Amino acid sequence: METAAFHAGRPAASRGMSAWEVREEKLRQTSRLLWAISEINKLIVASQDGDGLLRDACRIMGSTGGYRQVRAVTLSPSGRPLRFFGRGRKPWAKALPPCAVRVLENRRSLFIPNAAEASWCRTCRPRCRGWAACFVLSRDGHVFGLFQIANNASGVFDQTQEVAFLEETAGNLGNALNGLREREDRDRLADEIRALKDFNENIVRGLAEGIIIEDAKGFITFVNPTLERLLDFESGELVGRHWKTIVDPREIAGIAARTKKRPMMTQEKYESVLRTKRGGRLPVLIAAQAVFDRGRFKGVLTAVTDIREIKDYERRLLATQKQLYELATKDGLTGQWNRASILKFLGEELERGLRERYPTSVIMIDVDNFKKINDTHGHLTGDRILRVMTACLGKHLRPYDRIGRYGGDEVLLVLPHCMIAKAASIAERLRSTCGAAAPKIRGGSVDYTLSLGCVSTESFAQPSVDKLIRAADRALYEAKKGGRNRVVVSRGPRRPAGSSPP
Repeated sequence: METAAFHAGRPAASRGMSAWEVREEKLRQTSRLLWAISEINKLIVASQDGDGLLRDACRIMGSTGGYRQVRAVTLSPSGRPLRFFGRGRKPWAKALPPCAVRVLENRRSLFIPNAAEASWCRTCRPRCRGWAACFVLSRDGHVFGLFQIANNASGVFDQTQEVAFLEETAGNLGNALNGLREREDRDRLADEIRALKDFNENIVRGLAEGIIIEDAKGFITFVNPTLERLLDFESGELVGRHWKTIVDPREIAGIAARTKKRPMMTQEKYESVLRTKRGGRLPVLIAAQAVFDRGRFKGVLTAVTDIREIKDYERRLLATQKQLYELATKDGLTGQWNRASILKFLGEELERGLRERYPTSVIMIDVDNFKKINDTHGHLTGDRILRVMTACLGKHLRPYDRIGRYGGDEVLLVLPHCMIAKAASIAERLRSTCGAAAPKIRGGSVDYTLSLGCVSTESFAQPSVDKLIRAADRALYEAKKGGRNRVVVSRGPRRPAGSSPP
């Protein structure tokens, strides 16, 4: 690269800055540049159009790389400008600036450390601020275009590293333009990937994604440092091994099935789990690109993205959803289904029972003299009785039976595939067992009894939720009226209007 003479000394931007600030600014600019180059490399691999490639390269170098002026031009085989692209202060308007003319004459890239003091920059409109570099985009002596980058003097410029990166990127763009002009089939893609492999090792070190290249038989030919670091392998340790070495054993069968289809599939993206050197599991997003040479499958280029944070977020989201579901469907005191949920379950069981022709029974349970217990021992004791009682009910019911807090101290049980005689037997067992589960308090325990009302769909020609609830409530009322601490099966008259259970 040709370098113009310039004023000696530190760059203007670094004057007045501490060495630490200069270093930090250089690191930030290098990071931005590496990210921009990685984005351009992705464009090179997928590009089908040279004009679009240069247009997007200008955009990326400006927005991601942070450069004030990025301009480019494509040239005909005779060297005549074809199309102009640019970002920043007024892109070239169908005329090449003096620096570009000089680059074409010498066919060598040009770096201008201080454009304000360069003689051929004085007549250029718009003028570059600070430093400027003009790169020739060529391959094998054929010039395809020019790529110019300029920045103002407010940034810290690391000539040694930054110009080298930019020149390598320009060379890669020249290779890509050459391939796009000469090829119109998939050979172009294979050539670009090979070219990227040859020059890209320094660039891929700055990528956040892991890169792995396999041959047609699945053996690893290249792994970038990012992936080696994620998997805890030493540099070069994975080269020559089969891809199954780094895949979790539970994922091998699924990936092997995908591998068989890769000669027919150009690209695919999916989630998987890799295995680290120490046996750990690493959730990743796989983006695999099949590589072909003259129509023959040659291997796979794969980008690996660590998605542990995403998976952690998904787990937290599922936990939150579960909590919200619990809050919406469960009773906060007893942990059983709330009123809306138990009635919804009863309605679903009635519909299913009607289709499949099986009976469903309902038991309404009430703690006797619950108000007196609250008044005598306090509401906290009453709450403990409800929790102890519902927990006891759960131990003596079938796994598919449901318990729900209907309201206050009333509990509703839904028993699918249960005839009335069996429901009455279950209710009696619950009355004697759960009614004896007295919670302990200071100075002793609190005894309580239960009244239960039973009903079954067998008693109705067209059962409904409302009919069953009313019938169970009437039976519970009869149990209360008959002296409490008993089970009553729904048989007859409705509860008198305006009355309430004792």
